[in-house]
This record gives sequence, C-alpha cells and structure tokens, in this order.
Amino acid sequence: MRDLCKATDAEMTNLGEQLKKFWGAMGLKPGIEMTKEKFLQGLNSLAQDELDRKRKGEKTFHEQLNNAFLIGVMESTMMEQ
Repeated sequence: MRDLCKATDAEMTNLGEQLKKFWGAMGLKPGIEMTKEKFLQGLNSLAQDELDRKRKGEKTFHEQLNNAFLIGVMESTMMEQ
C-alpha cells in the first residue's frame, strides 16, 4: 500500500491503527486463534455497536477504516492525473 499509493508514514500509521481498532472490536488479536463461533459472536457484537454509533451520529469503525484507506488511494490517484 505504501508504494502503490505513495502513502506517507502518518497515513500508514493511521491505517494500521484503524485496522487494529476494527478487527480488535470483533475480538481478533494477533497470534491468538479464534473459533468460528467466537468470530461470529464478535462480528455480531461489532455490527450492533456500529448500528448504535450510527444512530448516535458518530462515525462507525468501518467508516473510519474506509476513510483511512481511501484517503491514501484517492490522493495517489489524483497525483497521477
């Protein structure tokens, strides 16, 4: 991503933080196995929390992750034009 999108260190750090926050909210942790059942429970919990955030007018973790990813991609695409 860094090379393809010419992402800055700050953009890469932000993307990494957003990925950890999104997947961590589901219960995924580096180096720790998760059963299918636990994954689905975590996904369900994350989905409910995301709906609550949306209702409160807050940005969801998914939106924050997409923004972190797309900012680098869009800036790279605009620079090429």
